[in-house]
Amino acid sequence: MGTRNTGRLMTFSQMDEATRDELEGQGWGIEVYHRGIKQCCGIERAQVRKAVAQENHSLYALRAFLRLEVEKLRTGISWYQAKLPIIRRRYRLIWLILPIVLSQLRKS
Repeated sequence: MGTRNTGRLMTFSQMDEATRDELEGQGWGIEVYHRGIKQCCGIERAQVRKAVAQENHSLYALRAFLRLEVEKLRTGISWYQAKLPIIRRRYRLIWLILPIVLSQLRKS
C-alpha cells in the first residue's frame, strides 16, 4: 500500500515496509537528540519560573548541544568526549581562583 495523505492517521499495518523503516529511523533520531540534550546539556535542570528565563535556558542548552553535535560530526568523538575538556577547564579555573577568593573573604 502507498502512503497517500488522506488526512487520516495510518497504522503500521497500513504502511509499506520502507515507510515504516523510514519513520522508525526518524523516531530513533529524535530519541537520540532528546537523550543528548538532557544528559549532556542539562535542559531540564533549569530551576526558574519566569518564561524568559526558561526560554533563555532552553536556547542556551540547544546551542550547547549543537556545538557538541558539530564537534562529534567534525572529529568523530562522542558528546561526552567533546564535553570533557570543557569541564576540565572549568574545574581548573575554579581551583586557580578559589584561593584568591578565599583570601579576599578572610580579609573582609
